Amino acid sequence: MNRLKEIRKKHKISAKKLAEAVKTSRSNISMIELNLRKADLDLAKRIADYFNTTIEDIFFADKCHDMGQKIVNETSLNETCQ
Repeated sequence: MNRLKEIRKKHKISAKKLAEAVKTSRSNISMIELNLRKADLDLAKRIADYFNTTIEDIFFADKCHDMGQKIVNETSLNETCQ
């Protein structure tokens, strides 16, 4: 899952406007938002730059959150066991 639609809506940007800004089609943006297509690295970089954020924040936020949560859980478990 990616956060593209969430971030786009937060900035009040239409899919069409984003597509024009990053030089792709509106349907490509929609398919990426629906996880029916993956953005190639070049497009992911253009999208991240447009929103002044990182590729990871848009396209890997769930994985980063899951890894962070795992670290928190393991740390809590280790503290409990000591």
